[in-house]
Amino acid sequence: MDGGSAPQPTLWVQMGTMPGRVRRRRLAGAGWWERVGKWEGHRGEKVRTGELRSGRRRVDESGSTGVSNTLFLQAFPGTTASQKCSSDSARTALRQMARDRQNVDYLTGSWWPVLDDLYAAKIPVYRFIQRPGDLVWINAGTVHWVQATGWCNNIAWNVGPLTAYQYQLALERYEWNKVKKVKSIVPMIHVTWNAARTVKVTDPNLYRMIKYCLLTSLKHCQLLRDALMNSGKKIIFQSRVKEEPAYYCNECELEVFNLLFVTSENSSRKSYIVHCEDCARQRGPSLLNVVILEQYRMEDLVQVYDHFTLTPKSGSSR
Repeated sequence: MDGGSAPQPTLWVQMGTMPGRVRRRRLAGAGWWERVGKWEGHRGEKVRTGELRSGRRRVDESGSTGVSNTLFLQAFPGTTASQKCSSDSARTALRQMARDRQNVDYLTGSWWPVLDDLYAAKIPVYRFIQRPGDLVWINAGTVHWVQATGWCNNIAWNVGPLTAYQYQLALERYEWNKVKKVKSIVPMIHVTWNAARTVKVTDPNLYRMIKYCLLTSLKHCQLLRDALMNSGKKIIFQSRVKEEPAYYCNECELEVFNLLFVTSENSSRKSYIVHCEDCARQRGPSLLNVVILEQYRMEDLVQVYDHFTLTPKSGSSR
């Protein structure tokens, strides 16, 4: 480094379809932080941010099959070691390895694989050391682990550019989590409705996927509402407030959208618990002592669905 000048951050790009190859480029001089910051809230969609890892000789491990891309910024003063794998065949082999050799659940457990085991299983892996000022981009679908090799601050952003490929991966993982009864960090139904309200989509493939997801969600809400009304259940309208989070079932951790089945666990403390329909009926088929809340009026959801249209690309012929 020349004359004490600030280190130039390096962007490493791991190509998801080519796990053995890495591209890198420098982020030019001043303003790089602002440009990275914009990726966090791509096209107005909120994403979960901020994972600050620090501590002397502390080992932090993360194994992920994430559907989002991940940015790792090495701040100061030490380094971190990372290794990552990609491709569907690699994930299948890793699931078996975690189960058979480590007795660890691949989706929820934490483990650091032995490199020799990865090599023996012919799993493609890339390993590198991240130094202060380095910025690392992990592509969606890449399994990765990170651990500190010294005293350092490593900041991670999970980012999801609104593209057809990214949205498809997110939906597939969302449905897979439901099958495996694992909570999805990203509430895809809420994200989809928010995107339909606020984002202008020019990609036909992305538009068709979002439109179909809206349709299935709308159909589910209408059918469930009709069934409840026909059985004589009272539905109380309570609109969402600003910054209100998405809700998950307290039992199965499934995302609950629009129609909430609420019970009071402790009347003295006014503690209310949200359930999905299936788990609420398991507590009592007649839904006794269950309050049903509706957060959106059906006509409002229909209006959002109807108004969500494909936006022509700028400069295209009319």
